Amino acid sequence: QLSHAPRVVAVDSSDVSVVELCIDRLLHIVSIVLSWDGLQADSDHTNKPSSLTLVLGALARQGHRTHADEISSIVPSVLVRRAFDYLHSVAQTVATSIRAIDVLRMLVAVRSFAPSCEPVDEIMGMTNEQRNATMDGRISEMARCVLDAKWDNAQELRPADLELLVGLHVMRCPHNRLDLAYTYAAHILPQSIDTRSDVDDSVALATLKPATFASAYKAVSQALATIIQDSQLASMGSSDMVQFSGRVVDTWVELTRITQTLSTPLQRTVLVVALRSGLTMTDLFTKTILPILDSCFFTHRDNIIAVLERMRKATRILQSICNHSKASQDTKLQSAVPQTKRKLEQLIFQVYVLMGNNDSMGAVTLGRLKHRGVRGEVVSSQIPRGYESEDESEEAEEEEEGGEAEGGEAEGEEEEDVRMESASDDNVPDQPPPPTKRNR
Repeated sequence: QLSHAPRVVAVDSSDVSVVELCIDRLLHIVSIVLSWDGLQADSDHTNKPSSLTLVLGALARQGHRTHADEISSIVPSVLVRRAFDYLHSVAQTVATSIRAIDVLRMLVAVRSFAPSCEPVDEIMGMTNEQRNATMDGRISEMARCVLDAKWDNAQELRPADLELLVGLHVMRCPHNRLDLAYTYAAHILPQSIDTRSDVDDSVALATLKPATFASAYKAVSQALATIIQDSQLASMGSSDMVQFSGRVVDTWVELTRITQTLSTPLQRTVLVVALRSGLTMTDLFTKTILPILDSCFFTHRDNIIAVLERMRKATRILQSICNHSKASQDTKLQSAVPQTKRKLEQLIFQVYVLMGNNDSMGAVTLGRLKHRGVRGEVVSSQIPRGYESEDESEEAEEEEEGGEAEGGEAEGEEEEDVRMESASDDNVPDQPPPPTKRNR
């Protein structure tokens, strides 16, 4: 019985090794059984329980809460929860990160056997303590504990393991998943690459370091896209929709902004992830979020314009990454550039459509975006130059990007950009027509 393993009194180190080896073997067997495709198949004999019931019953009995005679009469969701609780108790005995991840995978597998248990509507009515005690809440917290533990074998964690841990921490969170994704983007990820001794590490996670940053960044980017896809925007109130959209934009901006602060070797890896995730985000905004904002524009005009203005910061950085691919000759980066530019152009076009539908063309100005490097500095599109500065003032950016490009040659090729203004439409000069798709 795995839950009794910590009570074993070992007379020497060899006994401890034997106990740990037995635990490993038992966990491996349970893991294989839970991942078996035929586990959920119905029994051929109607008077006999299914394989799933037998396995869950065996786990539940180990938790000392279930007698063998009552298994057949227990509601499936209750049996799943008892099996889950037993495996969760086993998680407290693990000594290595690899074993902890194995148990976490088992918990996810057992949770999947009761998909209708603990629905979202029911969880929303719970207290914070009750939410944390749900199966998803415990999976999320265990993932966080594994991420924050100082494992002796932390170097054995694979990129896929780290992506799994971060993904489970965010996506199984029983509270606000979007807020947690923002915390990762704005605080946890930046702290994982900040080597200063005086940095505030109150939200830092022990396993997230420069060497593991790329995996965590990818997991958060994917989680953000999944949160948008899973959200039922149409069922939200107009204020909630605008607030949700604003939080998504802020998280996306933080994720793209991180790419400007990375060291060159790490940046090379992360830029590919940022550009590919940017493809997904621009597509989601164009097809999912902008239509929703269009439906409530008149009642939340200024707030929606502010959201679109903040979104422009993320799209500017994506344009800079596209420009950087030309100078760096990075084939992986270049492969995603044409599609990214098309998606960005479609997004700009849909912003114009939104404004036109709501008689607010005066709030948007089509400008020219100068050729910039990945750190925000103006560069030539023909001859790669060294990075001049890491940050530029917001006023300088607005001055260079807002309005129509004046005569004279800019430093390199220019891209279209949209500048949002919350001023009244009165006394605003006529604006140029919406941009049309062109061959880049």
